[in-house]
Amino acid sequence: MAEAAVTGTAVKDYSYCPALPWLKVRLGLREPETWGMRAGRSLRASDVAYKLGLERPWLEEVPLRDRGLGAAGVVDLVSGSGRLRVLEVKAFRAAGERLRPFANQLKFYALLANRLLGRVREAYLYHGGDLLALEVDGHVLREAEELVARVRDVLESEEPPRAYRSERCSSCWFRRVCPAWD
Repeated sequence: MAEAAVTGTAVKDYSYCPALPWLKVRLGLREPETWGMRAGRSLRASDVAYKLGLERPWLEEVPLRDRGLGAAGVVDLVSGSGRLRVLEVKAFRAAGERLRPFANQLKFYALLANRLLGRVREAYLYHGGDLLALEVDGHVLREAEELVARVRDVLESEEPPRAYRSERCSSCWFRRVCPAWD
């Protein structure tokens, strides 16, 4: 199998369940579009950036590919010049453990933008009207690099990662092919 780039979606999926990126990339499975996916496409990052008072210029839907890192993704919005800000926009509010996958995806995008566009000062996750603000420092960037390495290990493995049943599994579309359900 050709080496697949680690994407923001793969990082988010891995943070939710390590089996998801393997099932999607190695087996080519795709879940049907959900209402939440459609709702997310209706949001405009520039509207949120305006509401938050983020510095211009704004670059929207910024495709980034770091061949050295083996990672690629599309950042919803990059704000400013010099020291940058990254914005990721989600339609629905998430709290507690449900917020972690989206926060990890945000760290991933901050890492890509920091490596390819310039120093990222802050990263914002706007989710259903709430805002998570992260100061982007060496610790956040190292966490993101470690996530990329773990996701890459999963994607390059011939065998699916160990997955454990949890309450999340009951609503997972991939449950019928998941290694945790053997």
